[in-house]
Amino acid sequence: MVPNSPLPLGHLECGKKTSVILEFKVKPGEVDSPLLNIAKGKIFMDIPSISIRISRLDFNIHCKWRINEQTYRPPQEILQAMSKLTLYRLQEKAKIDVAKGNIKKATQRLENLASHLIAQGNKEFAESVLLEAAHIKNKQHYSKEGDKKIKYGTRSLLMPPAPKKGQDAYLP
Repeated sequence: MVPNSPLPLGHLECGKKTSVILEFKVKPGEVDSPLLNIAKGKIFMDIPSISIRISRLDFNIHCKWRINEQTYRPPQEILQAMSKLTLYRLQEKAKIDVAKGNIKKATQRLENLASHLIAQGNKEFAESVLLEAAHIKNKQHYSKEGDKKIKYGTRSLLMPPAPKKGQDAYLP
């Protein structure tokens, strides 16, 4: 990540816990102690409904690590989030494959995406992905509608669920 670059989090629920997963690439040799400082910054918040701007909340994130740590098991929430992120990346790679003319690889990725969606109980979306994979096999490109449906459909997997009727809504 570029220093001093903003990372918009969008609307957050009032009074609710929010979790954010960040990915960091650390090159070998950059780490010289078992405590790694991976992020330092400021969070700025606007609360439009009550006209308050909290100027900043400083943070500093450290991570302990060990070489060849084989017993660490990440929390289930992280595994689930990474699974959804992998599905989004899979469709992005398929899009790149189509742009490069690697149709076979692209359709394999989309078929793999559909298999994972079915396993997660998202059969309707999986069927749309398979239809688009067939379109790509025949036409050598995405359909306009299919491209959007897959991109935004996999992106929506990463979003928190919308509040149910009667629950607290997101801040305006």
